[in-house]
Amino acid sequence: MSISELGSLGEFVSAVAVLVTLIYLSLQIRQNTHATRAVSHHAVTDALNQLNLTIGRDPELMQLWLSGMSNRSALNKVQCEQFDTLLRAYLHICDTMYYQARVGAGDSELWDAEKRYVAITLTSPGGKEWLEINSQSISSGFRTEVFKTIEQHKISSTDSMLTSYHLT
Repeated sequence: MSISELGSLGEFVSAVAVLVTLIYLSLQIRQNTHATRAVSHHAVTDALNQLNLTIGRDPELMQLWLSGMSNRSALNKVQCEQFDTLLRAYLHICDTMYYQARVGAGDSELWDAEKRYVAITLTSPGGKEWLEINSQSISSGFRTEVFKTIEQHKISSTDSMLTSYHLT
């Protein structure tokens, strides 16, 4: 074999090695993306679960949540601040879900699944009042998405979640 042929063979082997390396890196990036999305999904669902458990484990906090949803104005000043804080915390978690879905770092199905509850929450009497007063406390992109979500999910007064919360 001549030096020229050996050189060509070396170039071919190098090209194959580069191709194999690129395929390997592509697989590694895909695997890393899946792992990142899984961590993101877990973090968001964990935050939602913590908030739900916090409210669900405390009968007084649950009563505050239900009272605020049905008539925020009837709450005293401290209760109103507590309700506002809980609702803001919930919406910040939803903002994270929305953002992660929008940039491809999170599960868009998770955000899609939560949209109906966001609409129900913010079309309740207390949720509407909260949104009118506090809409600037959520990011502008998410705020736009919230109003679009409310419009898309026309919630009727007979909605099963509203009636189960006694908000009709």
